Amino acid sequence: MVSLLEPGRFRSPRDSMQAEHRFATRGSNEVFPRDTRLRVFVCHMRPEELVGVCRPLDLGLERTLAFGYTNHGGTLDTAGLLTLHESLGE
Repeated sequence: MVSLLEPGRFRSPRDSMQAEHRFATRGSNEVFPRDTRLRVFVCHMRPEELVGVCRPLDLGLERTLAFGYTNHGGTLDTAGLLTLHESLGE
């Protein structure tokens, strides 16, 4: 299990300044091997945004799941906050 505190460091950089702070690709492959059978993201935000930011870590629809908050209005219970999403949406 890996806890990811700064997901923006894994995104594709938009400019040279962001590139300076990006987690090294070689190190990323050691922490997040591409031969993993299933990658699961759990967050307290909309999971689509997290998977979008972490696109380089995405293994595709068949091998990536994301759980997180979905805004259905009002205060939700635990089951309402954690809803299964595939990497590109419902």
